[in-house]
Amino acid sequence: SLYSNGFQALKLEKINVGDIINNILKSSQVDIDEKKLIINKSTESGWINADKNYIVKCIRIIISNTTHHSPENGKIFISGKMVENFYTINVKDEGNGFPDLIIKNGIKPFISPEHTNRNPGLDLYLCKLIVNAHKGSISIKNDNGGMVIVKIPNKL
Repeated sequence: SLYSNGFQALKLEKINVGDIINNILKSSQVDIDEKKLIINKSTESGWINADKNYIVKCIRIIISNTTHHSPENGKIFISGKMVENFYTINVKDEGNGFPDLIIKNGIKPFISPEHTNRNPGLDLYLCKLIVNAHKGSISIKNDNGGMVIVKIPNKL
């Protein structure tokens, strides 16, 4: 659980994930403009019972990694909607995708595609801990770029 990983207990409240995605995109505008990225967004309102700070952190990590790994003038596709009882977020870029090692081994700590101070492997692992604590799922794949799919149930 998140708690055993040094996190505080979850503070659950009703949050609208669609609004959170939109706000994070607004606050990422400088990075998006700098690389002249085209954001192709289709997000719907969707209320879930979750810890807002953790969910914001997770979505921010995914969007930040996506803008970081996108080529200049690249497109980023972001969709978010309720599917059955899960809010499903799908983020895809036109970068080089995830290294085979990460696809093969899944999201684990300390596997980083680049040896710099910035560690997307660790960031994604933090995301995974957050999503798991909310009884959701996170998966990655390559599809002409990297794709991250997060599903969070509307009730814990």
